[in-house]
Amino acid sequence: MTTTTTAAGDIGHTGPVAARLARAGQRLRQADRARPWVLDTAVTALVFLMFCLPDLLHHGGAGDGDGDAPHRFHFAFTRLPLAAMLALQAGLVLPLLWRRRRPMAAFVAIAVVFVLQWSLGAALRADVALFIALYSLALHGRLRRLP
Repeated sequence: MTTTTTAAGDIGHTGPVAARLARAGQRLRQADRARPWVLDTAVTALVFLMFCLPDLLHHGGAGDGDGDAPHRFHFAFTRLPLAAMLALQAGLVLPLLWRRRRPMAAFVAIAVVFVLQWSLGAALRADVALFIALYSLALHGRLRRLP
């Protein structure tokens, strides 16, 4: 492990692990620049696996005391038919594919589906897509269009 002294006099430790992580980060950024759709597809797939799949797997047992959520929440939201749930989840998750190339369009598409879903009185775990789209809009959107 190598020890370096910074201008403030603090001692920082760098080593082979940090160097490997830095090189891996550089390779990831280069790969992302070459094929940005790969990362966007990976983010979309990850959101589906983490937030849509649990709703689909527990759809049949919702409201049956499966312990997935407190009983007081079963009365607060409408239970959607499977086809409606799939359509809403697709509307929430698929626009994430365009989150960096067209951040405003992705955010608006997800926001429209989000408002429709909540007007039906339903709650889905895939609502996290709205926050991802908002983050992408702030990061990749044009500054003059953000307000």
